[in-house]
Amino acid sequence: MADDRQDTQEIAQSTDQIASDVAAIRLQNDLERIDRVRQAATPATASGQSGGGGALGLAFAVFFASVCFIMAGLASSHGAPGVFALVPVGMGIFALVAAISAFAGQQGVDAARADYQRRRVRLLQEIEQAQRSRQ
Repeated sequence: MADDRQDTQEIAQSTDQIASDVAAIRLQNDLERIDRVRQAATPATASGQSGGGGALGLAFAVFFASVCFIMAGLASSHGAPGVFALVPVGMGIFALVAAISAFAGQQGVDAARADYQRRRVRLLQEIEQAQRSRQ
């Protein structure tokens, strides 16, 4: 009887160890999966480099659009045909729309990067905790 209890306890301990190992392996697989997804989604910025320049590009676009609108105003005030006033206005509007679109896209990339980093840190902490519990 005593041998049966000891065997049962050893089996229970082995089962607990195996369950702990499987949990750690699952966490490591999850970490590798999010790293692969991140690498595939943004190969140029996955290493943590910033796609950067969003605010600077937006500021340049505002300056460029201002110059275009001033050119349009000067062209029309000097009696130039309408097309010479409309082209700079169109260029200015295009520059503003493109810059705002790029800036908004950069904000989405930054948010995705922050989410990835939060998930990665959480998984690393869980892996470390699982390894401590195995010892």
